[in-house]
Amino acid sequence: MSDFSKTQLRRLKGKLDRGHVQSREVEGRSVDYIEGWFAIAQANAIFGFAGWDRGMTQFERIYERSRGDVTSCAYVARVRIRVRTGRATIVREGTGCGSSTANTSSEAHDLALKAAETDATKRALATFGNCFGLGLYDKEQNGVTAKKAPPNSFILYDPMGAPFAKNLSAEGFCSGLRQLIQASSVPLELEALARCNKEGMTRLRAEAPNLKTAKHIHYAEILERLIKDRLAPAAPPPAPNGHNGSAPVEPPRNTEQPPSPSATPPFENRERSTD
Repeated sequence: MSDFSKTQLRRLKGKLDRGHVQSREVEGRSVDYIEGWFAIAQANAIFGFAGWDRGMTQFERIYERSRGDVTSCAYVARVRIRVRTGRATIVREGTGCGSSTANTSSEAHDLALKAAETDATKRALATFGNCFGLGLYDKEQNGVTAKKAPPNSFILYDPMGAPFAKNLSAEGFCSGLRQLIQASSVPLELEALARCNKEGMTRLRAEAPNLKTAKHIHYAEILERLIKDRLAPAAPPPAPNGHNGSAPVEPPRNTEQPPSPSATPPFENRERSTD
């Protein structure tokens, strides 16, 4: 049974505040971490100033390079954490690396070894839970509080009603929705797309009233026109002879042949024969 107090257990089981998470680029990808001072401050706040201690049990130099007055080096260190919980003492260990480059050899070694010790300390403390950054090792980061959405951000939904993109600006929402509209060719899909993003379109008019073209047409209206045009049935293509594509309607044929202009009416010949 744990000898931690209820307050300690509540804090150890809680989520890490996203505001204390830092990020850096490593080989083209973003890596989240907590700083060493924050991990030590958390330990003091949860375990008490006299409730824990740490000690470096091992360290080893990985490399050292010198070029002129500049020295670069790296160390690996192992740290042991002891937490006193009344009747018991909990022991955890962690290993970390650190490197440094400085104008003097002593400064480079000092900074590299301190960085390795700090990294090892954070790894040892992370075994106590999310409040020490354990949740950062989880791909989903469920042990870290959610990122706060920027003000006036928009969410773009796909035709199924699932979020397609989040935390978009008004311009990003317009651009994304236009691409989805142009990529949709089925009428039911277009109607669903318009229905799922109706609230976003309404917000777009209210929160970004100046988002207009040079002709003072709001982008929400342009998107609505685009959806309407895509839903309208396509007109038949014009025929090569210039007609509208429908077959020409012939007038009914007259079965009676009109008299020839050179023909003489028969009764007129009779009158001339009697004279």
